[in-house]
Amino acid sequence: MKKIIPFLISVLILSCTGQNRLSIKIISYKGIIKVNTQAVKTINTEIKSGDIIETMGDSLCDIIINDKNILRLQPDTKLILNISEKENSIYLEKGWLAGVTRKIFTKEGKFHVKTPTVTASIRGTSFCMKIENEKSTYFCVCNGSIELKGENSTKTEKVEAAHHSARRFSIDRSGFLVENNNPGLLYHNDSGIEEMAKIINETIDWSKPDQK
Repeated sequence: MKKIIPFLISVLILSCTGQNRLSIKIISYKGIIKVNTQAVKTINTEIKSGDIIETMGDSLCDIIINDKNILRLQPDTKLILNISEKENSIYLEKGWLAGVTRKIFTKEGKFHVKTPTVTASIRGTSFCMKIENEKSTYFCVCNGSIELKGENSTKTEKVEAAHHSARRFSIDRSGFLVENNNPGLLYHNDSGIEEMAKIINETIDWSKPDQK
């Protein structure tokens, strides 16, 4: 009996470790994709926390996090993925990023996407964002709810939507942050979001905000 108890404890530890393991991979790509300046040559290339991912020119790629979360990068995009047991942020320096997230993969339960003008706190949500230039970022809550906070702002805004609610955050000539609450549906559409969801064997219910 004394030998069995330590064995069971070891099995439990190994089981929990396996469940908490973070798996981040590039599952598909087109064109030239670079990770830390090195060109990706095969699918299922693993991504580690701190890696810099770039889609060169007209390239694009899909990244899967723990099977039930997908991020899509379109052409001329650069981001730093800081996702680990201790970190939960993505810095989008330039370009276009969209995602469908359905399963928690951080201890906090959500992750943060940071841009030069806005930070979005995301959990169980479909979204799309585009850095239009260094002083303007477009963000759409496609299905779900997200907390948005402008750069150098202490206020947060919770945006909830069943079927797209967009914002534009811009820095004016005086250096003030200006928010446009109705820039319209730009840079993406329903079919693109649905296509991403299908890859992770999920569907989008456009009749209500995702509550996962």
